[in-house]
Amino acid sequence: MAYGIKITLTHNGTTTSAVELRVPMVSVPVGGSIELVFDDKVARSYESGQIRQAVEDLLITTSFNVGTEFSDEVGGGGNSSILEYVSGTELWNFNPHTNELLIPAGDVNDQGIRIKGKEGVSNGFADIFFDESTSSLKIVTHQPTIRDSGDDADIYVYTSIGYFFDDGENSSFQDGGDIEIYTGKGYDSNEEQTSGTDGGDMNINLGDGGAFSGRGGAFNLNTGNGGNGDINNGGSSGGDIDFNTGDGGSGLGGSEGGDIDITCGNGGQGLAGGGGTGGDLFLRAGHGGQGLTGGQGGYITLRTGEGGFGEVNQGGESGYITLETLDAGGSTSSGANAGDINLTTGQGNGEGFRGGNVNITLGSANGDASGGNLIINGTTFSNGILVAKNSTISSTNTTGQSTVVIAAGALATTPFSLTIPRVIAIGEIFLFSCFASNGNLAVTSQYFEIDGETGEPIVKGTASNSDGVNPYNLYINWMVVPFFND
Repeated sequence: MAYGIKITLTHNGTTTSAVELRVPMVSVPVGGSIELVFDDKVARSYESGQIRQAVEDLLITTSFNVGTEFSDEVGGGGNSSILEYVSGTELWNFNPHTNELLIPAGDVNDQGIRIKGKEGVSNGFADIFFDESTSSLKIVTHQPTIRDSGDDADIYVYTSIGYFFDDGENSSFQDGGDIEIYTGKGYDSNEEQTSGTDGGDMNINLGDGGAFSGRGGAFNLNTGNGGNGDINNGGSSGGDIDFNTGDGGSGLGGSEGGDIDITCGNGGQGLAGGGGTGGDLFLRAGHGGQGLTGGQGGYITLRTGEGGFGEVNQGGESGYITLETLDAGGSTSSGANAGDINLTTGQGNGEGFRGGNVNITLGSANGDASGGNLIINGTTFSNGILVAKNSTISSTNTTGQSTVVIAAGALATTPFSLTIPRVIAIGEIFLFSCFASNGNLAVTSQYFEIDGETGEPIVKGTASNSDGVNPYNLYINWMVVPFFND
């Protein structure tokens, strides 16, 4: 038995003549009704054509009939019907995301429509149904099993191509069709509920790879290329990708704005060999185009947010940027290098031009605040901790080595402190490194700070001495690089 959808058009009695429709070519008699198969032509007329206009003009009313048999009208009768009404466990007896059978196998109250492949050619089908247990619409495709389809059971959504519209009175160029997805707004709080509910999420979960070398599903966002021009008309820009998170809500205390979290996958465990490499994160700007004058390459900007204005108390701090590589794996007996941070600028070409600079601009002072400092903390070093290639460091550098004595038997929390002399300048770069003079001595922490009252740079930290008899020297090498106005 085959089932489908029909639409009934009923005369509304607001006119004494029949309602004539051209698309589809039918007439709705006064005081009567007609029944149509809800095919693609009728569906378009119902959505935005003459049926829709007649409904809005109060000339007709419409109703749908799902489940009435009319095999001869949709597909030629018998099992060759395009549409079939199905329900219960026929619809949802396994989870295709995990390839696991559902126990119990579906909800007997689920109901929907099955769109079938042509009989004798394919037994593949797609189910569109309402899931009672989750109050949700589900669309599930099923591959054919009587032939090799050459592809997976995919779902494609296409919109209309751009076109030129002209009805003799008005004309316009129309864009290609959009796809817009909106989730529901959360429920506002009221007397019965102290907190509003969350807005609807949008989750896209791709399938895991199959056992033995199957790759996990990929997520690709590809925007369109810009249209080409000619020697008289410029081309247009390529499509953008915009990620905009929501603002925090106002209230007694303001809420945080939405985050963007991009996390790459961990490398897999090597059962009989080396472990897999963790996923990489690439941010690549586009190359400049070739022309009579070359186009500039795209740039990457990382900009933090401003701190909020404090109307009564202290203002909020501006956001910060953290670039951090984690510790190397292994141990002292099977070690590995920790990750580097590399800043490499491009090569300049031609006389009078230069390679790219690395510019560091520190924050200026407002009122009684202090200007920002550039602080580089090192650990151990050889022949200095600042190396400049293809350039020179200012001859006014101040360098030195100081000694701090760590007492015998000192615990790991024993503090040390050293004040570095300053150079009178508009700013300084402070660099330091600590290293032990004996294997019994260990630096357990080291850091740098600026004294809030005197402005003096201070190296601080903690160190231990496992020798219970002899004190040992902790050496601190330091360098101050001042910079001045041009």
